[in-house]
Amino acid sequence: MDAGAVSAAQTASEDGAGRARTFRIAAIFGIFQAAMALAGWAGGLGLNQVLAEWDHWIAFALLTTFGSRMVVTSNRAGPTSATLTTRALIVLAFATSIDSLAVGLTLPLLQVEPILAVTVIGLVTFIICLISGSIGQRLGAKFGRRAGIAGGMVLIGIGTHILIRHLSA
Repeated sequence: MDAGAVSAAQTASEDGAGRARTFRIAAIFGIFQAAMALAGWAGGLGLNQVLAEWDHWIAFALLTTFGSRMVVTSNRAGPTSATLTTRALIVLAFATSIDSLAVGLTLPLLQVEPILAVTVIGLVTFIICLISGSIGQRLGAKFGRRAGIAGGMVLIGIGTHILIRHLSA
């Protein structure tokens, strides 16, 4: 769901984010969710313990940084300037998929085929991001610069939510 919210926020902030861009964003997020779950499944508990200490801080820092950038650029020059590079989208995909690594660690405990589970995780994320990205496009077209500001605030909110959820657990 975090990846879907980021997809909606990003496409809302981009002026003219077409279907190809929405598809690309959804694909990046879907691939990262699946890859991180696969890495968790393959990686073992040692990596999870190290990541568990820092994952919420990493996600918070990345999402807050990109969210702040979206708010500032939307305020300055309008929605077009809020378009992120592929590299920046990969960083956001990583930030929203850190929890998927922990999910991957639980796959051996379940009576499921790990490759099938990882594929489903990736496909469901892709579909959610595709739908939410399409919704974001419509909101961006309707609300313009305000959609970019709202999208940036959503990213900051997601980062803050992740941080609070992990610190209070």
